[in-house]
Amino acid sequence: MADTQVKQEIAHVEGVDGRDSDREAFDEFTPAEEKRIKRRIDRRLVTTCGVMYCISLIDRTNLSSAAIAGMNEDLVLIGDRYRQ
Repeated sequence: MADTQVKQEIAHVEGVDGRDSDREAFDEFTPAEEKRIKRRIDRRLVTTCGVMYCISLIDRTNLSSAAIAGMNEDLVLIGDRYRQ
């Protein structure tokens, strides 16, 4: 009785319950579903990264335009920070 209980506890800690969980994860979706999921993830990532790049580009452009307009002296910019 105690030996069976120890085996169950070890199996529970290791996550072994007689099934190959890695294999089940691969068998969960068909190849067509996997392709659709990957495209959806790729579309979201590319869109998000593109928007972040555009914002970064706009910010860099605005900072250089502000420096040309003389805002460095107004804001007392020192390096990459400003002081009030």
